[in-house]
Amino acid sequence: MEEVKVVSHDGASSIAEIFRSSCENPKGVIVCLPAMGVPRKLYRPFAQKLSEAGFHVINFELRGIDSSSIRPGRNVDFGYAHFLKYDLPAYVELAGSTFDALP
Repeated sequence: MEEVKVVSHDGASSIAEIFRSSCENPKGVIVCLPAMGVPRKLYRPFAQKLSEAGFHVINFELRGIDSSSIRPGRNVDFGYAHFLKYDLPAYVELAGSTFDALP
């Protein structure tokens, strides 16, 4: 597993974990979308199993959790729409640039 800092399209950042399959012919790439409020570390066993099954996995967390540069507060307003508009595209770009020849 390797860690990579990902900067979203609005400047927020967090750490993604990349699990590379050791299979000779990986089946594809899975971007693991976490539940709201759940840190990425809880998805590590799942990501590891997917990797062992032949998939590369990008595991990350939503803004406001652990490695995120943004913290909820009175003057900080964000929601799931921010994730869809800013964060998810950055993680999909990471998957494409890291594993460009795989679905």
